[in-house]
Amino acid sequence: MIPPVEANGLRQLLPQSPSRGCQSRSLASRLLRCSQQQPTAGPPGRSRRQSSANASYLSKRSYSSSLSEAYAPPLPSSHDVLGSLFSAVQTQNPKQILDEIGALRNNEHPNDVVRSIATLSTTAFSELVQSMDPIRIGEQVDAAHGLQMPSGLKQFSYVASVDDQNGIRKAYKSIFATVRSLLDLRLQQGRNLTLSDYLVLLRCAAATSDVESVKKIWKEAMKRKTDENFAESKEGRAYTEFLKARFLTEPLYMQHDLARFRARPRDLFGYRKIFEDGKVTKPLESIRLSIFANQNSSYGRSPSQETHDIHRIISSPRPVKRIWEHMLNNGISLNTEMVSAYMIACGRASSFRRMIEPLWQIWRIRITNLDDHRAAEIIGGIDPQRLDPLLMPTPDLLDAVVQAFGASGHVLLAKKLLLFFSERFQVPINPATWSSLLEWTYIASSKPASTEWKAFGDANRAIEEGDVISVWDAMNAELSSETISMRNRDVYVKTLISAENLDAAWKEIRRGRAQYEFACEEVETALFERMFPSPPPEAIGNYLRAKAKQHTAWYTMQLWCKLWLHKGSKSHRQADMFASVIVSDFVAEFKDFMPNPITYQTSGGTVRITDPSAFQRNQWTQNVVRSAPTTTRVRDFSQPKFTTVKINGEGQEGSEVKITSGVEGLADDENMAKVFLTTPSGEQLYDKSTIVLRRWTKRFVRKRTEATFGQPEKKLFKAGDEPLEPSEEVGRRTERRELNKGNVIKSIIW
Repeated sequence: MIPPVEANGLRQLLPQSPSRGCQSRSLASRLLRCSQQQPTAGPPGRSRRQSSANASYLSKRSYSSSLSEAYAPPLPSSHDVLGSLFSAVQTQNPKQILDEIGALRNNEHPNDVVRSIATLSTTAFSELVQSMDPIRIGEQVDAAHGLQMPSGLKQFSYVASVDDQNGIRKAYKSIFATVRSLLDLRLQQGRNLTLSDYLVLLRCAAATSDVESVKKIWKEAMKRKTDENFAESKEGRAYTEFLKARFLTEPLYMQHDLARFRARPRDLFGYRKIFEDGKVTKPLESIRLSIFANQNSSYGRSPSQETHDIHRIISSPRPVKRIWEHMLNNGISLNTEMVSAYMIACGRASSFRRMIEPLWQIWRIRITNLDDHRAAEIIGGIDPQRLDPLLMPTPDLLDAVVQAFGASGHVLLAKKLLLFFSERFQVPINPATWSSLLEWTYIASSKPASTEWKAFGDANRAIEEGDVISVWDAMNAELSSETISMRNRDVYVKTLISAENLDAAWKEIRRGRAQYEFACEEVETALFERMFPSPPPEAIGNYLRAKAKQHTAWYTMQLWCKLWLHKGSKSHRQADMFASVIVSDFVAEFKDFMPNPITYQTSGGTVRITDPSAFQRNQWTQNVVRSAPTTTRVRDFSQPKFTTVKINGEGQEGSEVKITSGVEGLADDENMAKVFLTTPSGEQLYDKSTIVLRRWTKRFVRKRTEATFGQPEKKLFKAGDEPLEPSEEVGRRTERRELNKGNVIKSIIW
């Protein structure tokens, strides 16, 4: 008797039953296939053919194809392909996430990878993208997170290799490329992106200081604004993130280097009459071209335009005005974070009027004297109970005020506004805000900045060393000595040396040495933790961060000693007591940080002391140095300035003469005459054209002896000459390995 299941299957074949006279062998074959077919979710006609190995009467070709189908490996699911990747996402290990994504690029089945990423749910894909947000993972993937990498550090330490030639972190460039490729792959497969996906990509582009990419990403996001994934309630957050990314307002976006973003008088808009005067333009251009001629790298240049500095790219006030007016016209509700980003963006463009507008419109704060900032007072202030809770001042707003007024050079007003906000609205001042105010004041008092503003004729932005010391005293009164960082002390020591207060600078250098020794202790602790047979995952990152902090502290100490000797020997050259006693004591105390050779001036000439036993961190090599290109405007002798004169009624009384601003083609008219323009002295005037300047010089430069940061430390053990990757070293179990004592000592002492 036929089972019920097989009977039902046979009934399905009744409409397609073979005609009479069909061979029994064919009929048996069809019945056999019918009894062995399995129900599927798809249409019956598209079900897979199943064959039995016992059917010996099947043809050889059908039998082999049936076997291949039966034993074919199943298609891998997204869980199988991306399983290890999402395990890393669950553990929130960014380095492992990036390693897993890199492994997917070399996968043997790229089509399976593409299919798996395309079939991910929106929530899962957004979680994957969010796990690579540079704001969240910056401290874990960047060994020099929070540290400013001076351009001169690359001559001594391999820590500077974390930056590229423009001074931008390589880690964030890699993350940006990874996130962009994932989002492009998702779009190519016909899947939509959420607003949070675009915002992460926006922050990745801003972390590389790539303003052009930020603008392209924002335009693409706004094209998909009508999708269901873009809620109207999130538009305010989106515009805030765009303001931060477009004008690089966050410390991460600035590469923790404020000096790159100070406003230059040459970049100001709306001062055409002033710049037409050669007495103002010539010294400003001379300073700019002198800096260009002495540069040996493209440090601080825009990654998208090599001929422009990064501050030049974001110095135009028109984009700020256009974005802000668009937000107001579309009814975007304002909050403190949005206003803070807007004020910093105005500070980048040095738009003073737009910076002070929110102070009065929102908080009713007024500056009494805008012509003399030293005599100005801050008055007013709205009652906090009448203020919108979304616009209540916060510590981040105080930091934004310092960043905005500091970038534009109005540091005197920045200090007064900071203290007024803190007292009027009872807002605490963060140590980072004090640090920013101190650094902006020092930048404004530096020789290039003060010289430029004096040539421009703005006395309010010509800052002196006394203003920096005043901010330092106010900061010390509010903060404890433990919160004073090496970066803050660097500003103070340089200011004291510039003011020729060498005794006070000597004392501060001693305190800086104590901070350097503490950094060395952190390196020893981190190295001891890393040398465990099976170290914890964060041990490697902690060691690299401690090492970066140690190297930057050493470079700061050496720079102090070099400046102290140069300034002291120059100002006390005629004092024999200074050269014979004071300099000797200073060199003996800070011998480990002295440049080799030690150079200073005496009344008899220049003294150079070389220590052959000192560790050679660099060597002098003769290379062809290529400066970063720049543009300038010069007279084009092929285009003389002229105007056209139109003569009506030639040779008649009362003939009319009109002077029009024509072009050269108009002079072909018989009634038009070309008149060349000259100076009062009779010199011909010419139009100007833009040219690109490139400079190559052959000279001796320092070249560091170490290679890439983090590579020598991978050979701490003698087991295996090949360097171990961090993932391999972390996952290795307890095993008898002999330490490479030479590399361990080099890793501790530098």
